[in-house]
Amino acid sequence: MLDFIKTSLGIRITLFIGLFLMAVVVLGAGSIYLFQTDEIDEQCISKTKTLSGIGAQGIRQVIESAIEKGVFSEKEAFDKQYEQITGFVPPKYRTQYDSYLDREIVKFQDAFLKDPNILYAIAMDTNGYVPTHNTRYQKEHTGDYQKDYYDNRTKRILNDPVTVNAIRNDQESVIQRFAFDSKIDAWDISTPIFVNGKHWGCFSVGYRVNGSENARWSLLRRLFIGAFLFLGISITAVYLIVQRSLLPLVELAQTAIQLADGDVERKIRSGREDEIGQTQEALDRLRVSLKAAMERLKRG
Repeated sequence: MLDFIKTSLGIRITLFIGLFLMAVVVLGAGSIYLFQTDEIDEQCISKTKTLSGIGAQGIRQVIESAIEKGVFSEKEAFDKQYEQITGFVPPKYRTQYDSYLDREIVKFQDAFLKDPNILYAIAMDTNGYVPTHNTRYQKEHTGDYQKDYYDNRTKRILNDPVTVNAIRNDQESVIQRFAFDSKIDAWDISTPIFVNGKHWGCFSVGYRVNGSENARWSLLRRLFIGAFLFLGISITAVYLIVQRSLLPLVELAQTAIQLADGDVERKIRSGREDEIGQTQEALDRLRVSLKAAMERLKRG
């Protein structure tokens, strides 16, 4: 293989150009990947922020509509006299409005979970009370503390640092990175909920960070496949072009060998004006000179 490379100018030229193209493609693909990964994170956060805002507006409309219809009063909508429900550890609570929200917002909140990267999408009041959790977290109570802690989360009062920061925020959305259930890398993005202009709580959406990581891997795969195809096509094209361009040199090399062996009868034709054409003309003049010299030697 090495001997073939050494004796083939076309292969060497193709290899040099191929290595140069490979370096350019790797640098270009790396730059695109680094730029796009930041864009992917920003897009995921922006999308989740939009979902959180939609959720906050949806809950606001449900509660304000219930107040207008007389289902419960505005005072009852802000009920903080949590009535503990017996038989649950950690404890669960009821309020004067939670049964209504159980009927009205479960499907709305569950719709957010159609995206497999969304971990939860819930409304909480300003004390961290979750009147109605997503269906996936409202599984039947079993009495097994460890299982029920994760599978039955509705109507609890949450007081972890992420929740506290979320419920205290009454400005724009707050974005926090945390470990969901202490094991899943996630973003919590929460938007305040205002009912009749008063801060009722927030709507929180949890998004898996590896959702954006999956997008990164997908981008990396596409870049790799694209780079591989580009290099394959480019190197093949370069090889064919180089081989075609070197045909006159191959002919010149064969002619020079023939001259060295004493064949001075074959005229070397040149229809080119470039360096190869000039070399052909010079080689033909050399042929003519050698022929004349050989004829003189024969006569003498």
